[in-house]
Amino acid sequence: MENIRFNSSNNGGGDCPLCKEKAEFKQILMLKNVFSSGDIFEFEAMKKIGEKGYARGDCIMDLRQCNQCGVLYNFAFDVSKMLKAYSNKAYYQQKNFTSRLNKTLIQIKDKIISHAKKDSIFLEIAPGLCDLLFALAKEVKFIYSVDPSHTSLIAKDLKNVMHIQSFFEAKKIRSILKDEKVDFIVFRHLLEHIEKPNEFLKEVVDFLDFGGKIYLEVPNTLEIFKHKKFYEFFHDHVSFFEENTLVNVLSKLNCVLIDKHYLYDEQWMGLIFEKRFDVKELNLEVKFFNEKNYFQREVKMLNDFLKSFENVAFMGAGIHSNTMLGFIDEKNLVKLKYCFDLNPEKIGRFLQNSSIKIINASKESLKDIECIIMTMALHEKVVFENEILNFKKQGLAPKLKAVILSAKELRLVNLKENGC
Repeated sequence: MENIRFNSSNNGGGDCPLCKEKAEFKQILMLKNVFSSGDIFEFEAMKKIGEKGYARGDCIMDLRQCNQCGVLYNFAFDVSKMLKAYSNKAYYQQKNFTSRLNKTLIQIKDKIISHAKKDSIFLEIAPGLCDLLFALAKEVKFIYSVDPSHTSLIAKDLKNVMHIQSFFEAKKIRSILKDEKVDFIVFRHLLEHIEKPNEFLKEVVDFLDFGGKIYLEVPNTLEIFKHKKFYEFFHDHVSFFEENTLVNVLSKLNCVLIDKHYLYDEQWMGLIFEKRFDVKELNLEVKFFNEKNYFQREVKMLNDFLKSFENVAFMGAGIHSNTMLGFIDEKNLVKLKYCFDLNPEKIGRFLQNSSIKIINASKESLKDIECIIMTMALHEKVVFENEILNFKKQGLAPKLKAVILSAKELRLVNLKENGC
């Protein structure tokens, strides 16, 4: 498809929703029938095998890259369907229920605190289940949380926390805070969900005085491309960023990068910026993705792997399991029997528009499974080595022949060759 001008009616502003420059947008990925959100896990089987629309959604991913700043933007993002998904009772908000997730949270907290003063006033936008908020509250003078949901009210009993049930609107928040100055604004895994990222960033920066700091955390686009992780592109995310893209854009808003860290083998990146006077606008080199059909080869490889098996299961009932469904062809979809997971809150639910049930891996559920597809990129190595290999060694999965790894390049692991 030829490069086209960005349709400004989709983002209500200039040509590019991030850099605001006149830009050409090159199509990177086109996907139809994707789910509005990968975080919906149904309470019952919504469709049976063979039904029209089995394991398919009603949204589109039309991912294009700006030739000016390098941001990737979903041209077909449907905000109304996204909002409807958020209000769906089956929508699941991820919790830190593993020790590895909790350790990462402490690492993030320590990184932020290293750039704060003891009397710093914090504001976290969209704290979700307040895991980081609780951690920060133990070490900072005061912290505000801003979120339209009721969820963040769980922190209301903390003496140095105040929850503001609202979207982040600077004028409204200032009227509540009155003369109190905020020194540090935090938002994690939020920017990629925002339809107008430039407007949001500008409002955040304008809210701070000079010397104020920002911690933002987003998925690392360069890591996605490096390992050809096609399943990382889902409708929940409007934009995808690389480090230099954000550094360049924020330099135009008088912010400089003062620290950073990469998490989970560089799958996430956390950047800390400081607002200063007379910041030089930067034009750091960004990566432009020009190869056609870059991800299509990996998708074909996945389906070719599955041709050899009749009974297949996912390992990991997260957003990636729902997303992966969209790349599996109809002949292979019928082979998917279960989705294994440890989270008790998801057990008994189903992947979207399917009869694929989320269950514990057991001798009974594993007995006929020939192949497991790993759909838990953050924890793949740990789970493969400590759980999957043990299933085979302990005789729990007598027919299990192979595992498809996906955290790095897609790879079929023959268990027999691994001493199983």
